Amino acid sequence: MQSVVIDGIAGGVVKPNHTGQAELSQAVRSALDPMWKPDADVRAVLDGVCSAINPLLAK
Repeated sequence: MQSVVIDGIAGGVVKPNHTGQAELSQAVRSALDPMWKPDADVRAVLDGVCSAINPLLAK
């Protein structure tokens, strides 16, 4: 624990996070729902993810 967690915290850096991270995460999860079908169109689903999150990323 010492070498992994405690020492890591002492030398760690806080990375910036999107101010609407919770909203962004929810949009991604919702947009990925169609992926979990046997005949899913992966390209279309991923395009839908991009369409869903682009407005949120512009904030």
